[in-house]
Amino acid sequence: MKKLIFLSLIAVLAGSACQKTAEVVAPKVPPPVADPGIPITCNENCAEGVYAYHLNGRLYLYGGDDPSWDFDITDWLLELPQVNGYGYDRESIKALTQPVYQAIQEEAERFDADEPVIYLHTEAGVKVFPYSLISYHEVVNDVAYGHPVMIAYCYLADLAAVYSREYCGQTLTFALSGYTYSAPDIWKGRNGFVLWDRDTESLWWPLIDRAVSGPMQGASLKTFNTQKWGLSTWGEMLEEYPDGLVLEQGQDPTPPTDWPVLEEGDLDCN
Repeated sequence: MKKLIFLSLIAVLAGSACQKTAEVVAPKVPPPVADPGIPITCNENCAEGVYAYHLNGRLYLYGGDDPSWDFDITDWLLELPQVNGYGYDRESIKALTQPVYQAIQEEAERFDADEPVIYLHTEAGVKVFPYSLISYHEVVNDVAYGHPVMIAYCYLADLAAVYSREYCGQTLTFALSGYTYSAPDIWKGRNGFVLWDRDTESLWWPLIDRAVSGPMQGASLKTFNTQKWGLSTWGEMLEEYPDGLVLEQGQDPTPPTDWPVLEEGDLDCN
Protein backbone atom coordinates (compact mmCIF):
# COMPACT_ATOMS: atom_id res chain seq x y z
CA MET A 1 0.00 0.00 0.00
CA LYS A 2 2.77 2.46 0.96
CA LYS A 3 4.62 1.78 -2.29
CA LEU A 4 1.45 2.30 -4.31
CA ILE A 5 0.63 5.60 -2.59
CA PHE A 6 4.24 6.76 -2.98
CA LEU A 7 4.24 6.07 -6.71
CA SER A 8 0.88 7.78 -7.10
CA LEU A 9 2.18 10.82 -5.25
CA ILE A 10 5.22 11.04 -7.51
CA ALA A 11 2.97 10.93 -10.57
CA VAL A 12 0.79 13.69 -9.15
CA LEU A 13 3.67 15.97 -8.33
CA ALA A 14 5.19 15.51 -11.74
CA GLY A 15 2.15 17.18 -13.24
CA SER A 16 1.76 19.87 -10.61
CA ALA A 17 2.28 23.57 -11.18
CA CYS A 18 4.31 23.52 -7.98
CA GLN A 19 6.68 20.83 -9.28
CA LYS A 20 9.18 21.42 -12.07
CA THR A 21 8.72 19.16 -15.07
CA ALA A 22 11.49 17.66 -17.15
CA GLU A 23 10.03 18.83 -20.48
CA VAL A 24 8.67 22.30 -21.05
CA VAL A 25 5.60 22.65 -23.26
CA ALA A 26 5.97 25.83 -25.28
CA PRO A 27 2.84 27.81 -26.14
CA LYS A 28 1.37 26.98 -29.54
CA VAL A 29 1.25 30.64 -30.49
CA PRO A 30 4.09 32.67 -28.89
CA PRO A 31 2.91 36.11 -27.82
CA PRO A 32 3.98 39.08 -29.93
CA VAL A 33 6.76 41.38 -28.82
CA ALA A 34 4.80 44.41 -29.90
CA ASP A 35 7.18 46.98 -28.43
CA PRO A 36 10.61 45.51 -29.27
CA GLY A 37 12.35 48.66 -28.16
CA ILE A 38 11.49 47.86 -24.54
CA PRO A 39 13.69 45.00 -23.35
CA ILE A 40 12.35 42.18 -21.17
CA THR A 41 14.46 41.71 -18.06
CA CYS A 42 14.70 38.00 -17.49
CA ASN A 43 17.12 35.15 -16.88
CA GLU A 44 17.39 31.48 -17.83
CA ASN A 45 13.80 30.98 -16.67
CA CYS A 46 12.65 32.66 -19.89
CA ALA A 47 13.74 29.53 -21.74
CA GLU A 48 11.62 27.44 -19.39
CA GLY A 49 8.18 28.83 -19.99
CA VAL A 50 8.20 32.49 -18.90
CA TYR A 51 6.80 34.45 -21.85
CA ALA A 52 6.39 38.17 -21.28
CA TYR A 53 5.93 41.01 -23.74
CA HIS A 54 5.15 44.72 -23.97
CA LEU A 55 2.05 45.98 -25.77
CA ASN A 56 0.87 49.60 -25.93
CA GLY A 57 3.02 50.52 -22.96
CA ARG A 58 1.76 47.63 -20.79
CA LEU A 59 3.62 44.49 -19.70
CA TYR A 60 1.90 41.12 -20.11
CA LEU A 61 2.65 37.58 -18.99
CA TYR A 62 1.58 34.69 -21.19
CA GLY A 63 -1.55 32.93 -19.92
CA GLY A 64 -2.62 30.74 -22.83
CA ASP A 65 -3.07 30.49 -26.58
CA ASP A 66 -5.89 33.04 -26.44
CA PRO A 67 -4.20 36.47 -26.02
CA SER A 68 -7.10 37.60 -23.85
CA TRP A 69 -5.89 35.12 -21.23
CA ASP A 70 -2.56 36.90 -20.78
CA PHE A 71 -1.98 38.58 -17.43
CA ASP A 72 -1.43 42.33 -17.25
CA ILE A 73 1.56 42.61 -14.90
CA THR A 74 2.34 46.29 -15.47
CA ASP A 75 3.83 47.72 -12.27
CA TRP A 76 3.22 44.48 -10.38
CA LEU A 77 4.84 43.65 -7.04
CA LEU A 78 7.03 40.77 -8.27
CA GLU A 79 10.21 40.64 -10.36
CA LEU A 80 10.11 38.91 -13.72
CA PRO A 81 13.54 37.25 -13.36
CA GLN A 82 12.27 35.35 -10.33
CA VAL A 83 9.20 33.94 -12.08
CA ASN A 84 9.36 30.25 -12.91
CA GLY A 85 7.21 29.00 -15.77
CA TYR A 86 6.86 25.44 -16.94
CA GLY A 87 4.80 25.91 -20.08
CA TYR A 88 1.41 25.66 -18.44
CA ASP A 89 -1.56 27.74 -19.52
CA ARG A 90 -3.68 29.14 -16.74
CA GLU A 91 -6.27 26.51 -15.85
CA SER A 92 -4.01 23.68 -17.06
CA ILE A 93 -3.97 22.51 -13.46
CA LYS A 94 -7.67 22.18 -12.78
CA ALA A 95 -8.73 23.88 -9.58
CA LEU A 96 -12.07 22.67 -8.26
CA THR A 97 -15.03 25.04 -8.11
CA GLN A 98 -17.73 22.45 -7.41
CA PRO A 99 -15.88 19.82 -5.37
CA VAL A 100 -17.44 16.43 -4.73
CA TYR A 101 -16.91 14.45 -1.53
CA GLN A 102 -17.55 10.94 -0.30
CA ALA A 103 -17.75 9.28 3.10
CA ILE A 104 -14.34 8.98 4.69
CA GLN A 105 -15.00 5.36 5.60
CA GLU A 106 -15.30 4.47 1.92
CA GLU A 107 -11.64 5.44 1.48
CA ALA A 108 -10.39 4.26 4.87
CA GLU A 109 -7.78 1.92 3.37
CA ARG A 110 -6.69 4.18 0.53
CA PHE A 111 -4.11 6.22 2.47
CA ASP A 112 -1.50 5.35 5.05
CA ALA A 113 -2.27 6.46 8.59
CA ASP A 114 0.54 9.05 8.49
CA GLU A 115 -0.63 10.66 5.23
CA PRO A 116 -0.74 14.44 5.95
CA VAL A 117 -4.08 16.16 5.40
CA ILE A 118 -5.83 19.51 5.61
CA TYR A 119 -9.19 19.34 7.36
CA LEU A 120 -12.03 21.85 7.36
CA HIS A 121 -15.08 22.05 9.59
CA THR A 122 -18.24 22.81 7.59
CA GLU A 123 -21.98 22.61 8.12
CA ALA A 124 -21.90 19.34 6.15
CA GLY A 125 -19.33 17.87 8.53
CA VAL A 126 -15.54 17.70 8.57
CA LYS A 127 -14.01 17.63 5.09
CA VAL A 128 -10.57 16.06 4.64
CA PHE A 129 -8.03 16.84 1.91
CA PRO A 130 -5.11 14.36 1.79
CA TYR A 131 -2.02 16.01 0.35
CA SER A 132 -1.52 13.35 -2.34
CA LEU A 133 -5.11 13.89 -3.51
CA ILE A 134 -5.41 17.67 -3.41
CA SER A 135 -2.10 17.81 -5.35
CA TYR A 136 -4.10 17.03 -8.49
CA HIS A 137 -5.90 20.36 -8.13
CA GLU A 138 -3.86 22.43 -5.66
CA VAL A 139 -6.85 24.73 -5.12
CA VAL A 140 -10.38 23.81 -4.03
CA ASN A 141 -13.06 26.51 -3.94
CA ASP A 142 -15.74 25.66 -1.38
CA VAL A 143 -17.96 27.12 1.34
CA ALA A 144 -17.79 26.64 5.11
CA TYR A 145 -20.69 27.84 7.28
CA GLY A 146 -21.81 30.13 4.50
CA HIS A 147 -18.35 31.66 4.04
CA PRO A 148 -16.62 31.13 0.65
CA VAL A 149 -13.18 29.59 1.21
CA MET A 150 -10.21 28.26 -0.74
CA ILE A 151 -8.31 25.17 0.37
CA ALA A 152 -4.79 25.35 -1.07
CA TYR A 153 -1.76 23.07 -1.11
CA CYS A 154 1.64 23.65 -2.76
CA TYR A 155 4.23 20.88 -2.53
CA LEU A 156 7.33 22.94 -3.32
CA ALA A 157 6.65 25.56 -0.67
CA ASP A 158 5.20 23.03 1.79
CA LEU A 159 2.21 25.36 2.04
CA ALA A 160 -1.17 24.05 3.17
CA ALA A 161 -3.83 26.53 4.24
CA VAL A 162 -7.45 27.64 4.01
CA TYR A 163 -8.19 31.20 2.88
CA SER A 164 -11.26 33.40 2.61
CA ARG A 165 -12.65 34.13 -0.87
CA GLU A 166 -14.51 37.31 0.11
CA TYR A 167 -12.77 40.53 -0.90
CA CYS A 168 -14.06 44.03 -1.49
CA GLY A 169 -17.69 42.97 -1.32
CA GLN A 170 -17.27 40.16 -3.86
CA THR A 171 -16.74 36.40 -3.80
CA LEU A 172 -13.69 35.44 -5.86
CA THR A 173 -12.94 32.13 -7.58
CA PHE A 174 -9.28 31.10 -7.41
CA ALA A 175 -7.23 28.93 -9.75
CA LEU A 176 -3.62 28.31 -10.85
CA SER A 177 -1.80 30.80 -13.07
CA GLY A 178 0.66 28.23 -14.44
CA TYR A 179 3.60 30.01 -12.78
CA THR A 180 5.56 29.76 -9.57
CA TYR A 181 7.76 32.37 -7.90
CA SER A 182 10.65 32.46 -5.46
CA ALA A 183 12.48 35.19 -3.57
CA PRO A 184 15.64 34.56 -1.54
CA ASP A 185 14.40 36.43 1.53
CA ILE A 186 10.92 34.85 1.67
CA TRP A 187 10.17 31.37 3.00
CA LYS A 188 13.89 30.55 2.82
CA GLY A 189 13.82 31.02 -0.93
CA ARG A 190 11.24 28.29 -1.53
CA ASN A 191 9.32 28.24 -4.78
CA GLY A 192 5.56 28.71 -4.46
CA PHE A 193 2.62 28.78 -6.82
CA VAL A 194 1.17 32.03 -8.13
CA LEU A 195 -2.63 32.01 -8.09
CA TRP A 196 -5.12 34.13 -9.97
CA ASP A 197 -8.77 34.93 -9.47
CA ARG A 198 -11.12 34.67 -12.44
CA ASP A 199 -13.24 37.60 -11.29
CA THR A 200 -10.64 40.39 -11.43
CA GLU A 201 -7.83 38.49 -13.21
CA SER A 202 -5.46 39.58 -10.45
CA LEU A 203 -2.43 37.46 -9.57
CA TRP A 204 -1.82 36.43 -5.92
CA TRP A 205 1.30 35.02 -4.28
CA PRO A 206 0.37 33.14 -1.08
CA LEU A 207 3.95 33.15 0.24
CA ILE A 208 3.48 36.83 1.03
CA ASP A 209 -0.33 36.61 1.41
CA ARG A 210 -0.93 39.37 -1.10
CA ALA A 211 -2.36 40.14 -4.52
CA VAL A 212 0.57 41.19 -6.70
CA SER A 213 -1.14 42.47 -9.87
CA GLY A 214 -4.46 43.59 -11.30
CA PRO A 215 -7.33 45.46 -9.63
CA MET A 216 -6.72 43.62 -6.34
CA GLN A 217 -2.99 44.44 -6.23
CA GLY A 218 -1.89 45.06 -2.66
CA ALA A 219 -4.91 43.36 -1.09
CA SER A 220 -4.08 40.90 1.69
CA LEU A 221 -4.86 37.22 1.19
CA LYS A 222 -6.91 36.44 4.30
CA THR A 223 -6.43 33.21 6.21
CA PHE A 224 -9.79 31.69 7.14
CA ASN A 225 -10.73 31.28 10.82
CA THR A 226 -8.05 28.91 12.15
CA GLN A 227 -10.52 27.41 14.62
CA LYS A 228 -12.37 25.96 11.63
CA TRP A 229 -9.46 24.18 9.94
CA GLY A 230 -6.10 22.59 10.63
CA LEU A 231 -3.42 20.10 9.60
CA SER A 232 -3.42 16.50 10.73
CA THR A 233 -2.99 12.94 9.43
CA TRP A 234 -5.32 10.49 7.76
CA GLY A 235 -5.20 8.13 10.72
CA GLU A 236 -6.20 10.84 13.18
CA MET A 237 -9.10 11.92 10.96
CA LEU A 238 -10.43 8.37 10.74
CA GLU A 239 -10.30 8.11 14.51
CA GLU A 240 -11.69 11.53 15.40
CA TYR A 241 -14.21 12.01 12.57
CA PRO A 242 -15.41 8.57 11.36
CA ASP A 243 -18.46 10.27 9.83
CA GLY A 244 -16.38 12.84 7.97
CA LEU A 245 -16.02 13.43 4.25
CA VAL A 246 -13.00 13.20 1.97
CA LEU A 247 -12.39 14.86 -1.39
CA GLU A 248 -13.43 12.43 -4.09
CA GLN A 249 -10.69 11.24 -6.42
CA GLY A 250 -10.82 11.43 -10.21
CA GLN A 251 -12.53 14.80 -10.55
CA ASP A 252 -11.72 16.29 -13.95
CA PRO A 253 -13.69 19.50 -14.48
CA THR A 254 -13.62 21.41 -17.76
CA PRO A 255 -12.43 24.94 -16.99
CA PRO A 256 -14.35 27.76 -18.66
CA THR A 257 -12.79 29.50 -21.64
CA ASP A 258 -14.59 32.74 -20.84
CA TRP A 259 -15.90 34.29 -17.64
CA PRO A 260 -17.40 37.60 -16.50
CA VAL A 261 -14.74 39.98 -15.18
CA LEU A 262 -15.48 42.50 -12.45
CA GLU A 263 -14.72 46.14 -13.11
CA GLU A 264 -12.93 48.24 -10.50
CA GLY A 265 -16.23 50.02 -9.82
CA ASP A 266 -17.69 46.68 -8.72
CA LEU A 267 -15.17 46.41 -5.89
CA ASP A 268 -15.92 48.09 -2.57
CA CYS A 269 -12.64 47.85 -0.68
CA ASN A 270 -13.43 50.52 1.91
